[in-house]
Amino acid sequence: FKSNFTAFDDHVFPLFSDKKSKVVYFMIDALRYELGVELKNFLENENLQLKINSLFSPLPSITNVGMASLLPDAQNEIKLSLESNHLNVFYADKNINDASNRMNVFKNKFGDQFKQINLDQISSNLKKQIEKNIKLLVVRSYSMDKLLETNDDSALNTIFNTFKKIKYTLNILSEIGFTNAFIVSDHGFLFNLYRDDRGNVIQKPDGNWVELHDRCLVGSGMEDDNNLAFLSEDLSLTGFDSKLIFPKSIYPYKKNKFYLHGGLSIQETLVPLLTIELSNPKNTHKKDFEVKLSYRDGKTDKITTRNPILNVEVSSLDLVSQAEEEEIELIIDAFDNNNNIVGRIKPNIDVPDYKMLRVLYGEKRKITLKLDDNYEGDVIIKAINPNNEIVLDELKLKTEYLL
Repeated sequence: FKSNFTAFDDHVFPLFSDKKSKVVYFMIDALRYELGVELKNFLENENLQLKINSLFSPLPSITNVGMASLLPDAQNEIKLSLESNHLNVFYADKNINDASNRMNVFKNKFGDQFKQINLDQISSNLKKQIEKNIKLLVVRSYSMDKLLETNDDSALNTIFNTFKKIKYTLNILSEIGFTNAFIVSDHGFLFNLYRDDRGNVIQKPDGNWVELHDRCLVGSGMEDDNNLAFLSEDLSLTGFDSKLIFPKSIYPYKKNKFYLHGGLSIQETLVPLLTIELSNPKNTHKKDFEVKLSYRDGKTDKITTRNPILNVEVSSLDLVSQAEEEEIELIIDAFDNNNNIVGRIKPNIDVPDYKMLRVLYGEKRKITLKLDDNYEGDVIIKAINPNNEIVLDELKLKTEYLL
């Protein structure tokens, strides 16, 4: 296995010798390897050629260290410094703990051929934001890490929303001439799924230790039966002489934590490298279609179950598409009046987790929606085109659950 330190130099930088290449480099916080596999499956279509490889993030598996390892020439330029019980990361002697300073590394190396955007701020005018001279576009996202740190109930929605934004961005960029995409991550994570276990912690070994993160200590002392100790040089870290301590189990050093990282488990350190060749979407003929959502053939607007069955119908005047049995992709989600997602398609053999509904032109399909267990109130069910986030149809319903 290779480390994150090789990601940019081995895969992205060689493409700059090709004048025709335009590269987008996604730096996604907390995308562990298994999620990378799910993301690959979610993205696959006829316009994308995808491969997935695995990399190891550096230790400790925390954001400022992991993101730094994804920069150009990171292996030679990264140094760490322990100051006031805080681990600082330096690139060519400049502090790069925050994202803006990391982006300056790209700016200094690639000048006006570089641009960076935040995935969470991408909108429908993305095409107008990307100048023609841009050869390297860095798309960064920290939403999964931030939301999972604070709200365990939002975990699946947060992950799925990030996937949708990546897919939308790739489709837009392929239309304006980007040729290659790479998706990398700083670290993975563990979920402490059982609430009763969240009081379980690992005791610190004897010595003088400071907590760097959930599952990492720094300082001096000896390892014990529950902890492993490493010198910084053992981990190819330069710039400080302290030891790093990691727990052998899956538990953290402090209580009541659901989302965990910083340690050395496979779940925290194995991350994906998705390599994507982009091509312009094929528009061999115009596809005219309409999507229609309905519930009980429109006879009522009240749902009495958290798993209502809906009809999805795609009608089309495009006889060629029907004859060739072409499909369209749809995302069908339920929203509250504040546009928060409160339900989505219930997974089954046709719609696995993180996958979209695929419907043939001219087909009528029944789907089961799964509404959040704790939600009551009006719902707006939307059929969304994942390639441009246009709402193709919506259906307003009221909840009157039977107890």
